[in-house]
Amino acid sequence: MVLPIAILAATSSSDIDMVFNARFYKQGKAKSTYQVFLANHTGAKRKQISVGNFRCDAPLWVDRNHVAYVQILSVATNKDPDDIDTCKARVMLYDLESGRTRTLGNLPDNTEPFDIRSRGNEFTASLRLAKGSHRDLIYKVSVQGLKSRDGDFPEDPEIGTPTAKVEEGQKPPRKTTITSGAGAWDLAWTPIHKEESGDSAKEMAKAYTIQLKSTWKGKTSNITLRGEDVEKAFIGGDGTGIIMTSVGFNREYHESYLYRFDKGFGSRKLVCHDVGYLVVNEDQPLWHGYQTTQGAFFMEGLKDGRGVYANWLYTGNWKTGEQWTVLTGLVNTGSVRFRPLK
Repeated sequence: MVLPIAILAATSSSDIDMVFNARFYKQGKAKSTYQVFLANHTGAKRKQISVGNFRCDAPLWVDRNHVAYVQILSVATNKDPDDIDTCKARVMLYDLESGRTRTLGNLPDNTEPFDIRSRGNEFTASLRLAKGSHRDLIYKVSVQGLKSRDGDFPEDPEIGTPTAKVEEGQKPPRKTTITSGAGAWDLAWTPIHKEESGDSAKEMAKAYTIQLKSTWKGKTSNITLRGEDVEKAFIGGDGTGIIMTSVGFNREYHESYLYRFDKGFGSRKLVCHDVGYLVVNEDQPLWHGYQTTQGAFFMEGLKDGRGVYANWLYTGNWKTGEQWTVLTGLVNTGSVRFRPLK
């Protein structure tokens, strides 16, 4: 199936900070699917850029003025419930300056439909081969087209080096050094797990803390952080330190904590919590995260009063501590990508 080139109203470059895909559920029997939107980091200026009533996944920035996403045209359901479905899909390119959308390339018809992910200016997809086997591909996207190679995105490495052995299932103490033009920030931390004081996920999360030793230019501070382990640490462009920790038990509960340390790295401020699956930018002081709720919304037309997952989107500024609610209600947020500076 081929659609003509779509022309939407051009988008002012100064208005846009991010791209994301989301599914806005509709009451009754009306169908909905994931579409792609542009917005600024507060959620204002939101504008749909995807065309057609097809599922759209894995949005990414090709450069500052072009967004690409995968559009799934149809899904072939495998008769064997233990085997994998395939789809017809294509990659679309949207030009912010002209408002034009065009097809950049088609994916093979044996592409698996629901495990397409983006990172930087690339996305991954799997091709179904024989039953039980597949081939992973990484597609690099440019305004000229697609280039594929075998492989998959590597898992994000754990931060720091273990300093002691622990029993299976426990988090080991770790250390790392973060360097900048001003010097080296030495970090050493030990995850602590005490007995839970309650059965709820919130109460269980309180049993996890991190004892952190922060050393900067010979001065050491001992600080307690919330969370199960350190997931990210860096020195921002303003000379302050950023540490992200998290704790999570299942899809329904995952909470991230974002701390900003002063320029002497001796004190810290909690600039974000009550938001899960946090993604923090280093080159600009922005973060995004989610809150996932199962069965909180019951929709007319669904059998047996079945509820839906609502994945709400939040953004914030780790430098100022500001936080914004971007999407709530009957919506499931997919991927979010901030616009590159260059």
